[in-house]
Amino acid sequence: MKRLLIILSIVTIAFSNSYAQQDAQYTHYMYNMSNIYPAYATDALGVVNFGGIYRSQWVGAVGAPSTGSFFVHTPINEKIELGLNVIHDELGEDVVNENTITGDFDYKL
Repeated sequence: MKRLLIILSIVTIAFSNSYAQQDAQYTHYMYNMSNIYPAYATDALGVVNFGGIYRSQWVGAVGAPSTGSFFVHTPINEKIELGLNVIHDELGEDVVNENTITGDFDYKL
């Protein structure tokens, strides 16, 4: 029985495919909650909130991951807010180099 279990394990590992991906780094998401939670809204009418965050891990290492993001969001009226997020993520020299632009529409209940 033990021998059969070992053989099945080896066959399963030999014929399985593995895939992985690097997610953008959001260690400082508390400064830009709309990256993680698009329904994040502020209550300050007439105020445009904007900012940027940059994070680089393993500084000086070849292929070190880094993520930069810029956001802007503003209330249009008491119930509606619009936002824009721009994210640039790099991993390795040629592994991941992607830009993401997302727009947010929030309606407060």
